Amino acid sequence: MKNKAMACVGLLIAGILLGACGSRESASTVEKSFSDSSIYSAEEIDAAMDAVIAYFEEDMKGCTLTKVTYDEEINEMQGEDWAEQFDADRAMLLGTVFDVNSEEGNNDFEFLKSGKTYDFFEWILTQDENGNWIIHVEGYT
Repeated sequence: MKNKAMACVGLLIAGILLGACGSRESASTVEKSFSDSSIYSAEEIDAAMDAVIAYFEEDMKGCTLTKVTYDEEINEMQGEDWAEQFDADRAMLLGTVFDVNSEEGNNDFEFLKSGKTYDFFEWILTQDENGNWIIHVEGYT
């Protein structure tokens, strides 16, 4: 009986360790960086960041997202141009910082190099009539 209990505990510990090794960073561990904006509410910026985080988690496997940033100055200078380019009323640029852990799962982003950190990788989003953010561009613009 004691051996069965020890075996169960051992399997439980092994399962926890294997699960931790294969896990990816969750959205709760991604730093969101932005200050007050005269263009967008904090809720709108947060929602746009969540759209990028969700896309990242789904489509950029093998990478670890560490930070998403909103820069008011860049958005003041270019936001209207991006909105016009994508035939939208509003557009926003966000930057991300992430590490490439492996080359697996990055087929859409073949230029990403394993072991490299990418700083201010850009995302251009527009807002639809329901307030949802749609990603149009990712990469360096």
